[in-house]
Amino acid sequence: MKIKVVTDSTSDLPKEVCRDLDIAVIPLNVHFGDTVFQDGVDLTNDEFYRKLESSPAFPQTSTKPPGTFAETYGRLAEEADAILSIHVSDRLSGTLNAARLGSLEARVPVELIDSQSASMGLGLLTILAARMARDGASMEDIKSRLDRAIPMTVAYGLFDTLQYLQKGGRIGRAQALIGS
Repeated sequence: MKIKVVTDSTSDLPKEVCRDLDIAVIPLNVHFGDTVFQDGVDLTNDEFYRKLESSPAFPQTSTKPPGTFAETYGRLAEEADAILSIHVSDRLSGTLNAARLGSLEARVPVELIDSQSASMGLGLLTILAARMARDGASMEDIKSRLDRAIPMTVAYGLFDTLQYLQKGGRIGRAQALIGS
């Protein structure tokens, strides 16, 4: 059974890794004011951080619509018997829900996985799934391995300032003040 793996750009996977492991990446949107960029396509991490410091507008992110997921699944279904779609934590983004809606009309089975993580936590889980798919593992085996790996995957972050977490609504003003 040929299994294709899909993730989103919050996985922070290098393009070379995605190419080598045949991982399809759906870029999320990054909004700076009225300008919308596709994460990892027309906005690199370095460009994002430069804009973060220089732009008067605070960035916002948004997921792609379900139609983008449906198109991706449709394209991959031409060469796959099944698709495993693993995404940023459902607690952090609506991406998994958009993927779920996009999978409703897929021509092959689409297994949706909530990584319960972001950034390289998601990236490492995606690499694990893609390597197993490449090596011929069954969907059941891949899902079983991910079910064991997800609770053990922890991502830590070190921040120079908490102001961006506070501006983005991830923490309150008091938490930002105490933490800084």
